[in-house]
Amino acid sequence: MTLVSSYLPPHSFVTTLWSVGINARGLSFGLVGFICVFVVLRAGLGDGLNKNYEAPTPYWYWISDRFNVERMAGEYVWIWVALFASIVLNIPVFLWATGHLFVDKKRPYFHLNFANGSQLGNPNSRATLRLLIYPVAYALVVPPISIARWSRFSHHPVSSAVQFFGASMFNLSGAVNVLLFLV
Repeated sequence: MTLVSSYLPPHSFVTTLWSVGINARGLSFGLVGFICVFVVLRAGLGDGLNKNYEAPTPYWYWISDRFNVERMAGEYVWIWVALFASIVLNIPVFLWATGHLFVDKKRPYFHLNFANGSQLGNPNSRATLRLLIYPVAYALVVPPISIARWSRFSHHPVSSAVQFFGASMFNLSGAVNVLLFLV
């Protein structure tokens, strides 16, 4: 899920600002291909090159305690990449939708203009406000599980209640996405 969440911001950014829409198949195939190659290499190389790579561990994680760097890189780096990509790439799309950012369709050139005033009264711009709310919502569900698991991976005591709270918050990200879509 996290890898797909990191796919959406760059795809939305390119297809919206350069008005390519469905013609961005190359970008889509490239991003999905990268995700597939990453998953196959991570699982295959990790288990093939390391003895006792997989081991039963508490709280779902299948990589042994001996490979904490791989644990972090495999999951939590992607969570935070998705969050920062969402923040960094959704803001220009919002500015474009409100009439403050102009994009040259032929080359990557942006021009900011705040002289026009806000366009937030426009219904299309109001719907685009969700582009700013999504990173905020994602930022609310990501830190609890990241902090709990990072602490656990660093061999600090973490109670089951904290782990459960973090996992519950992160698992609610799908419900948050649906709520944002419906609002």
